[in-house]
Amino acid sequence: MIRSWMLSCTLAFTLAGSAMAQTATVSRADYERAASMLYAPASLRVDHSLVGIRWLDDGSLVYRERTQGVETAMRLNPATGKRSVA
Repeated sequence: MIRSWMLSCTLAFTLAGSAMAQTATVSRADYERAASMLYAPASLRVDHSLVGIRWLDDGSLVYRERTQGVETAMRLNPATGKRSVA
């Protein structure tokens, strides 16, 4: 009697657990919509984020660096490793 009760409980918990493990299908459009909502607000909270990175013909690198909500145009000379405000 106890053995069948334990078996019944085990089976019930197993079925309940597997039913709770089912997840809704997320479409690519759902994912892209969620990702587009996250990027802008999250990126504003990242300090020293770099945007607009590009190489110039003279071999230097220019980019914009966002620090505490303020963007600064920077230039990097890879030969010397020195950065300066562009």
